[in-house]
Amino acid sequence: MASGERVVSIHQRNPLTSSNATPAVILGTSTPPERTVVWEFDSGANEYLDFLGWLNGYDAGGLTFALAYTKDNTTGTITWSLAIRYLEDDHADSLLTANHTANYSYQTGSGPPPSAAGEVRYSEIAFTAGQIDGWANNKAALLRLRRTDSAGGIARLVGLPMGRET
Repeated sequence: MASGERVVSIHQRNPLTSSNATPAVILGTSTPPERTVVWEFDSGANEYLDFLGWLNGYDAGGLTFALAYTKDNTTGTITWSLAIRYLEDDHADSLLTANHTANYSYQTGSGPPPSAAGEVRYSEIAFTAGQIDGWANNKAALLRLRRTDSAGGIARLVGLPMGRET
């Protein structure tokens, strides 16, 4: 695929057993009102959210993930960190073995808060081909997202991350 093409498909959110971002619902103001499911990340709370992702049509380049978020106030820069953990085929360090040890290497992306509480902003997190833990085309990986700023308030992830080749 050419650079800029969407090559990551997210198949599910995997809440952690602890330190998990909290699911919530934002109600819209239309008639009838929209219901948007978001994941709330408290400032300074070390909260995470895992996603199962697949690479499809990947051509060995870098990856850039776009995130949509909102915040309950208009102060501080929001910083998101994302890590990729490739699920290797028939490997001793797979998810369900006693040898499972995950060392996550995070990349970050920052963005300003919305100009008014509840408005949506976008941030991007870029990875070089060498930073994706060997993730290969037509293979699965865990993507672990966390908020890593101290801007105060609650930042809300809106929808799923979108990954494209860069």
